[in-house]
This record gives sequence, C-alpha cells and structure tokens, in this order.
Amino acid sequence: MSASTAFANDLLIAVFKSQTFGPTYIALHTADTGPTGTQATSEATYGGYVRKLVAPASWDASGADFENGASIEFGEAMGGAGSILTHFTIGNAATGAGKVLLRGKLVNPVTVTVGQELRFKPGDLTGSVSTAEPT
Repeated sequence: MSASTAFANDLLIAVFKSQTFGPTYIALHTADTGPTGTQATSEATYGGYVRKLVAPASWDASGADFENGASIEFGEAMGGAGSILTHFTIGNAATGAGKVLLRGKLVNPVTVTVGQELRFKPGDLTGSVSTAEPT
C-alpha cells in the first residue's frame, strides 16, 4: 500500500508542524534501524551524545518530502572516536526505545572525532513518505 501525495503531506504536517505524535527527537545511528527497529536500535553511543529535540519551525514539508529547514546541532563528542554515523530517525522519545516515526540515511556518513560538534545544515536531513505504485 502506498500513500497519496496529499495524504503524505497531511501526515508530515501532523508529525512535524502540529506534533500530533508528540515532540520530535532526532536520533543518530550507526546502521539502519529497519522497519521494526526503535530509536535505540543501532543508536550512537559516543560520549556526549543525546537525542536532539527539534522545534516544529525547524522542519519543512512539501508533498511527500521533508527536510530540516534549520540547522540541527548536537553537543560535543567527548569520546567514542571512530564511530561511523550513517542513519537518523525521527521519533517522540527523549531516551529509551522510542517509536520511530520516520527514518532516513545520512547523505554524508559522519566519522565521530573527539571534540567534534555535529551540525546538520538545512536540507541535510531529508526523506519522504512512499507514494510509489503498490506492488
């Protein structure tokens, strides 16, 4: 089953703008969580990492597509150098398993270095709700 573009946009507005599903937290991951994973699945564990609460105004949604419309910054890495971050999830839990609402792949994987402050510029975190023809 696939969504229509109109419904996909309504869903994204509910997630990001009206926060029908609660506040949105970004979690970073070392692998894809898969369709049944949680925000804790393959979640980053480097020292200083915590999920980032993102305000509704920081997201843009158009049709079935979404992206961060403002910079999203994580705190300084205090340890765990060498971890390679490849994916992100959007969920509604600050900690713990947390339900994954949407997930995506980082365009540019990040190798964590101590002292690094991860910053995702507008448009760096993107994704879409599938509107592909059902198979």
